[in-house]
Amino acid sequence: MTLAIAVQYPYGRLREALESLSSVRPLRRKEAIIFLTDSRYTYPNHYEDDGIKLHDIDISTVVAFSGKVNIAEQCVENLQRKLSSPGNKIINVQKTFQRTYKFHKSHNDKIGVKTGILAFLMGKYLKTGETRLILLESPDFKAKFVTGIECVGEREAYEEIKKTVVPQLQDLSNYDGTEKDYFKIAVIIAGAMRTLAIENPRFDTIAGLIQYWVLDRKGITEYQLSYIEDPTGKKDQWHRVTAKRNELKTAKDKHDLGHDYLMG
Repeated sequence: MTLAIAVQYPYGRLREALESLSSVRPLRRKEAIIFLTDSRYTYPNHYEDDGIKLHDIDISTVVAFSGKVNIAEQCVENLQRKLSSPGNKIINVQKTFQRTYKFHKSHNDKIGVKTGILAFLMGKYLKTGETRLILLESPDFKAKFVTGIECVGEREAYEEIKKTVVPQLQDLSNYDGTEKDYFKIAVIIAGAMRTLAIENPRFDTIAGLIQYWVLDRKGITEYQLSYIEDPTGKKDQWHRVTAKRNELKTAKDKHDLGHDYLMG
């Protein structure tokens, strides 16, 4: 089962303080969204930790999903296709997902296969420097705007992780808008995911390699996180590797940034 978590930066009390201050005098916003997800694909007789569960819709939009992989990926591909079509300036995400889901569910019902719940967590970076976090779930995929921290997938695991993560995120006081800040958040969440997977075998699907993406004013930066254990037990640490698909970071012409999203 997938667990994908997204956090808006800055978070909690720091975000509230900055919003309060911005009402007094304009601030240059340095918002971001940090995404983390497991990479495990489970098959009838084995599993592999090489799945891709985060996708770019355009240079300013990232989506994570949980549910049937083939249906979710088809939803993403259909949305990307609409975005790349000339003249398509307003895209109805809800209808695109609805149609794709309905098509696959109809087929699955005929052959007696359960379709299950499909959920997307979409992050959008706006030209104003603000971010939006949107949750869309089957069957209607009606957009629900959320703030702070949210997940799709293993909800029970997420609720356990939040107990550890939220107090630590509340204590963050920096607001540099740098990768150093983002990495702190990523390590907090990845550490909680790893601890839960070790302590509770029911959640071992969230163990292993973790995808870690940052969406900010520069675009999308992709990383992978893995935990490196020191035989002495003194210097265990999270290791971050830049993903190979980082061409999106500078490919500003990859998609038209003028697209508007109609969520329904």
